[in-house]
Amino acid sequence: MSDYEVLEVPNVQLQRGGLLPMARLAYKTLGTLSPARDNAVLVSTWYTGTHNDIETFMVGEGRALDPRKYFIVMTNLLGNGLSSSPSNSPPPNERGRFPKVTIHDNVRLQQILLTQKLGLARIRLVTAPRAQSQARPERRHSTKSSCSRCSAHSNWIRSSRVVSMSGLPSMG
Repeated sequence: MSDYEVLEVPNVQLQRGGLLPMARLAYKTLGTLSPARDNAVLVSTWYTGTHNDIETFMVGEGRALDPRKYFIVMTNLLGNGLSSSPSNSPPPNERGRFPKVTIHDNVRLQQILLTQKLGLARIRLVTAPRAQSQARPERRHSTKSSCSRCSAHSNWIRSSRVVSMSGLPSMG
């Protein structure tokens, strides 16, 4: 039995023109969502990392990402071996035929996970390791109305606004 869940989204058109007939986004949650639903934190993996790495290095009692305080959503990037990847996708997207995926594609799937699967209208923090800092502009653009803070471990971007996720682009 795995220690994570998988969101499946059919017919995902990718930013660079490919198609995933069934996109799979692996994720794990820790902690409890507060009654006000205002303590959700999204943490994305780095290219070769998994949610287990996030849990080992970033999450724990007394750490900045404390599951006693936050509802932590850890997502695995497309291509990391747990989410849709060359190694686990069926034809026609197996191995070398796996389509090119971008940070934009990952952010769009994360939005679906947060809004449609987990029912979150806003998130307190989006953070990612430095190697994922290239996602910051994409996250700020795609989630600017839903996230109060976005960060990379070596750089911080802060916004004082926390507003709804309505009006964000759909997977279409």
